[in-house]
Amino acid sequence: MLGGNRPDKPENASAIGFSDSLWALTQRCWHGEMGSRPKVGEVVTHLSEAMADWVGLMPPSFPVGDVILDSGEPVWDSEEPS
Repeated sequence: MLGGNRPDKPENASAIGFSDSLWALTQRCWHGEMGSRPKVGEVVTHLSEAMADWVGLMPPSFPVGDVILDSGEPVWDSEEPS
């Protein structure tokens, strides 16, 4: 981090597909209280939805699928993994 401070939203954010919604999610990920941060499933879902805005902005990447823990169980709900 930058001496404990978070970076500002990029000036060209919308030009690179960084929407206000995605910036809000980013800030939630940085929340000081771990319990207030989004679950990984929410982040993956949000990024999957944001990908529609990125067509033509970025090179192709791997397809988004289930997030799998070492246990082999997919994580998509608000439950904490055991």
